[in-house]
Amino acid sequence: KRDINIDPAWVSANITTITAECKAAGWTQKMTVHKKSVPKWEAANNKICELLTKGVTIDGKKCVLNKSDLKFGGAFVQRKTSSGGFSLHGYGMAADWNYSSEYTINGTKYKPYASMGSSTYSAYQSFVRALGKEEDCRNINYNLWKYAYKPTGFKWGGSWSQASFDPMHFEIRENNKCAIA
Repeated sequence: KRDINIDPAWVSANITTITAECKAAGWTQKMTVHKKSVPKWEAANNKICELLTKGVTIDGKKCVLNKSDLKFGGAFVQRKTSSGGFSLHGYGMAADWNYSSEYTINGTKYKPYASMGSSTYSAYQSFVRALGKEEDCRNINYNLWKYAYKPTGFKWGGSWSQASFDPMHFEIRENNKCAIA
């Protein structure tokens, strides 16, 4: 069992709910995060708004996210990691995106961000092969990473080893240590 109970006094002192909002795109998302990490979350959310309104150009093609491309899976979650350590979700310093998203390319369905580990690594690599390359308008989590989270100091589980590969996961870490906790 991965669920844990975190001291309510610690939660009250350290956790807050923010609202990410991009009025021009009609997008809002409530996120429960660590109070000290709010500026980083807000910076990433501003970059997401840019992806929703201005987009980016990839290989000469304008890529603009649609708010339906963003399926938030949660930030503050009281649980351990699958290996038994404490998850940064329990500190409000990690968020999951698009774990349930499914994409069809040339008649084949892909769930490239569905879980973590070797099987997800293989599914993601198959998805990238179907796209032709990793940087493609349809690779939503890669684009979230490259254009919103990486520039604002987050780490991405999609750049981890095959065994711990977790492409739905974005977290705040500095020098391999939790930046806040």
